[in-house]
Amino acid sequence: MIVTPLKKKPRGKPFPKGVSPNPGGVPNEKKRYANANKTFAEQFLKEMFREVEALENGVPIKAPNYAIFIRQMINAGIKGGTGTQARKLVLEFLSLLENKEVAAEAQRATEGDPPEVFSWDDAKEKLYQRFKAAGRAQ
Repeated sequence: MIVTPLKKKPRGKPFPKGVSPNPGGVPNEKKRYANANKTFAEQFLKEMFREVEALENGVPIKAPNYAIFIRQMINAGIKGGTGTQARKLVLEFLSLLENKEVAAEAQRATEGDPPEVFSWDDAKEKLYQRFKAAGRAQ
């Protein structure tokens, strides 16, 4: 008995010319992670700013979650021992605020106080109109 190898059929083209089998392309992992991160950040901020009811010293209050979280963190830092994470976080944050304030004071000392915010009033409008008219007269 002689065994002959089977010939492979010609493959052919399963899709007509110009039609992609994967029109969306290969999914991009970076885009997926960026979208997930964006969604997480939006949800996190939405939850942090959501107002909830809570008790403070036995009195019901309505406050955003971030305010309640900060109060609890500060209270835990005050009540906790010297090595607690809450105390370390509170002290680190206070140190950052102090450094920022020192830097702002040094900048004010070298550059002087920032100029006042410009406001447009009637006197400035009249002066502007006079300069504008004088510019046309020349």
